[in-house]
Amino acid sequence: MRLALSLVLILTAAPAFAKPVYNAPADVQAVTQLEKKNAAELDMGQLLAGYAPDLEVYDLIAPGVYKGHAQFVKNVEPQLEAVKSLMLGLPSINVLSDGSMACAAVQMHFDTVFKNGTTSSVGYRQLDVLRKQNGKWQVVEEHLSFPADPKTGMSLPNAPQSPVAPIEFATNPFAGPRVSVSAAKAQIKDWTVRFAVATNLADTMTLIGPGDNEVIFDMFSTVPLQGRQAITAAYAPLVARMASVAVSFPNFRADSDGYIGAQIDTQKLTIKMKDGSTVNWLLRQSDCLHNVGGHWFSVFDELSFPMDPKTGKAVMN
Repeated sequence: MRLALSLVLILTAAPAFAKPVYNAPADVQAVTQLEKKNAAELDMGQLLAGYAPDLEVYDLIAPGVYKGHAQFVKNVEPQLEAVKSLMLGLPSINVLSDGSMACAAVQMHFDTVFKNGTTSSVGYRQLDVLRKQNGKWQVVEEHLSFPADPKTGMSLPNAPQSPVAPIEFATNPFAGPRVSVSAAKAQIKDWTVRFAVATNLADTMTLIGPGDNEVIFDMFSTVPLQGRQAITAAYAPLVARMASVAVSFPNFRADSDGYIGAQIDTQKLTIKMKDGSTVNWLLRQSDCLHNVGGHWFSVFDELSFPMDPKTGKAVMN
């Protein structure tokens, strides 16, 4: 009797994980509204409510890595205080949610009037990871970037933006089984390493999707890469020139609920080319993944270099 009672207590005390629901309309609407609110908010107190205390943000301007509310406020509040007014445009927003975690791949455009009388018109890409706490969505990872011109190294804040078509999965995007959070984080780190060091495009393609369920905000492409055909066309010429890649991670963070996974990192890459030359990059990458049949596949990816505000160039190393 005592053993049976103990077993009942253990089972009832264990955390319950609801069956994931793909993109429930209420969750998609709530995430979309939060993205719009955060983008247009000029009051730091109101803005902070949309971000989890343990957030990590990669901003547009170098070095631009903020961890936690204190660093976020210190770096972002002066930016907000300089703004008189802004007009927000959202060329596209794509959401992946299972009800407890979500990701949003967003293209934004701002026409801004500053208090000193100057104006700006810029567009950028943003990949957010969100977590629902007590029924409220908050951002836990955020990556903002401009694409860069591969020939000149200049960041491109005025690059034209192309809307991304909504992803609609033909089959269950959370076909589990659910992975423990600790195991998921370890597997996501392994996925990230495999993605970074791949010198064969076929290997890369086994890590994304599956199918055409993939959007990449690439560091050199002004157009989002959506689907296998576009990704292959963009990466095949570079991958064909690569002999080997070595990677280390000055910064790495993974989040997961066992069905959705995400990571944000900085990577030191040493790329040896087949012609004998070497390329050294300090790259920023974030990814949103889902677990299908015990394997992780990315749905949204963002790769970037921050911009040097003095030169306008992308800081690549």
